[in-house]
Amino acid sequence: MKMKAWHWILLLAVLAAGWLFLLNGFQSVQQIALGTGMAAAPAASLPASVQMISYNDPTFNFTVSYPVGYAAALGGDLGAYLRFASMSETGGIEVIDVLIDDTAGAKEVFDQQKGDKNVTNAFEAQLNGRKVYFVYADSQDPFSGDALKVKAAFLDCANYTAGIVMTVHDELEPDLAVFNAVVESFEC
Repeated sequence: MKMKAWHWILLLAVLAAGWLFLLNGFQSVQQIALGTGMAAAPAASLPASVQMISYNDPTFNFTVSYPVGYAAALGGDLGAYLRFASMSETGGIEVIDVLIDDTAGAKEVFDQQKGDKNVTNAFEAQLNGRKVYFVYADSQDPFSGDALKVKAAFLDCANYTAGIVMTVHDELEPDLAVFNAVVESFEC
């Protein structure tokens, strides 16, 4: 996948997930991830009422936690390797994509993304002893015109770059706190 495709993922992830969700295209991780272990995982940055589940990927040898109640699907459109999605009571959609890229490093992806006109914040940080590159952006659903909030983190793993991207409708911005817990939990 060429790096120019990352911005399309950021802009269109929520739309594609919505269609999949509405068409009942998601399956539970228990059904699709045969042989991948799941266990409860603590998330210090979340309220006690939010519980997380760990997903262990044997193909790329990573572990990531996501909130109970999100549906999970391997694969996905727009280059997503793994997708977690949830629909709010008001119909807003929350999507967390895990992207895998073996063609560029995390810093290179970050440098390409931070210049986008929709980016509201871009920074580097140390997290769990490794450098993580963060990009936050405002976006818009190209079909409905709904305002979207996007947070992305890019980090280097042994043989690939992992991207974690969360997209929510504007009114669900407080739910972006989940993003921090997902990024904190990612181990490769």
